[in-house]
Order: sequence, then C-alpha cells, then structure tokens
Amino acid sequence: MHRFGYSPRRIAILALTSLAAMAGAESNASAAQAATMRQGTCPVGYLCLYKSGSWNNAKAPDAKYYRCGVVNLSGWVGRGRVVNNQTGRVTTRFYTEFGGKGKILAQLSAHARLADFDFYPVNSIRVC
Repeated sequence: MHRFGYSPRRIAILALTSLAAMAGAESNASAAQAATMRQGTCPVGYLCLYKSGSWNNAKAPDAKYYRCGVVNLSGWVGRGRVVNNQTGRVTTRFYTEFGGKGKILAQLSAHARLADFDFYPVNSIRVC
C-alpha cells in the first residue's frame, strides 16, 4: 500500500486512465483544428467567398458579407468555395441575374459550406 492508501496497481491504472484522457483531448483538439481549417477564416455571422476551391487553404476570404441584402458579383469565374457562417435561420441564395433575379443556382443555410462551387453563372447573391 502506498502512503495515500492506493496500491501501486491502482496508481498505474489511474496514470494510464489519465494518459488516455489526455490523448482523447488531443485528438478532439485536432478534430476542432481540422474543422477550423475547413471553415477557413470566416468569422461567425458572415457569408464568406473564396476564389480557391481547396479546404486546405485557410487564407482570409476574398469577400465576406455580414448584412442581409443583395450583392452583385463581378469577376468571379471558376471554382471556389462558400462558407455560410451566419447564425439563425437564414438562407443565402445564388442567382443567375443581377439584383437577386433569375434562376436560383444554389441555396445555402447557416453553418453550411460548398466546395468546388462554380461561380461562373452566378451574377448576384441574396445574403440572408
């Protein structure tokens, strides 16, 4: 018996349990870091657009929008990605024509992501 009333076997079990818990916390942190990488650097409450389609690129967004409304896009061609890090029950829509008109090409609810999104036919976005 150890002076604190624990046997050496009990101390070994407690030590192994603590190590396993720390390893689990580390893998949870790694999962959280991976999720952050996928979200890029899009702040909470924003819709972010990235001209790169890769989730491995955690650079700042090329455009980000906080306020609800219609945004006309110009010069966005090719594949990119979109992160809707807005909160609440909002849906962002992507339209073929300027002014939030025309055919809806995609809809994205809050806390959702689109990879390899083709910006070519998009001419406007209705944020929120």
